[in-house]
Amino acid sequence: MALFDGICAVSGCRFSLDYELELGFYIGRSNELGTPVPVDMAQGQVFGYCLLNDWSARDIQAWEYQPLGPFLAKNFLTSISPWVVTSEALAPFRVLRGTECDILPDGQLDLSPSILRELDWVQASVHGGQRMPRAAMTRRVEEALRHPAVRCLSHPLGRLIGRRPENALDLERVFEVAREHDVALEVNGLAARLDLSGEHVRDALRAGLRIVCSTDAHSVRGLGNMTLAVHTARRGGATAADVVNTMPWHRE
Repeated sequence: MALFDGICAVSGCRFSLDYELELGFYIGRSNELGTPVPVDMAQGQVFGYCLLNDWSARDIQAWEYQPLGPFLAKNFLTSISPWVVTSEALAPFRVLRGTECDILPDGQLDLSPSILRELDWVQASVHGGQRMPRAAMTRRVEEALRHPAVRCLSHPLGRLIGRRPENALDLERVFEVAREHDVALEVNGLAARLDLSGEHVRDALRAGLRIVCSTDAHSVRGLGNMTLAVHTARRGGATAADVVNTMPWHRE
């Protein structure tokens, strides 16, 4: 340890100790030296995971940086957690790769097919041109629902309570196309949306559709919107069996 008085180092405690929290992997299956492991096979090589910390003494690092550094102060210690979490233990938990895609005026999505193919979950939404005539808006949404990547239609009617009325959309026709292509409809829990409404949730269930309860969160605080989404779904008679995000994940 060292303190600094001008250019002289003296023994003392650290004032600027820093660490980086990282994820460590334990490899349980070997590969031939020099042979790369394809990305889609990497998961099969991993036995388990741990937390890993790189420790840095920032004040020593600043002192030794010129003219030749940095040296050991940049990473004078690496520590790992005393336990290993196996891949099997984490198997029930998975973060899906997903996005909310804009539905363009012609019904196409605003992401390329190559990107959409890499995603586990795609929600399609109308975010502009809400004042289209009923027939045109319905064709626009129908076209998006037929896209093989789309799993859910977000805030289907696009209303903002007290600010913007519902889109002129033939919801009955949308229900038919959504059922045909196994697309769920969102119950958006943002207080200004609540879209689908409880009444429309009931209609969707009668049409044989499933729903997704979502928060429309743009911050950690917004995750609390899930309560409103669930209450709205219940108001329409939905149970857990009707809600996609209460179900186990199975990718076709």
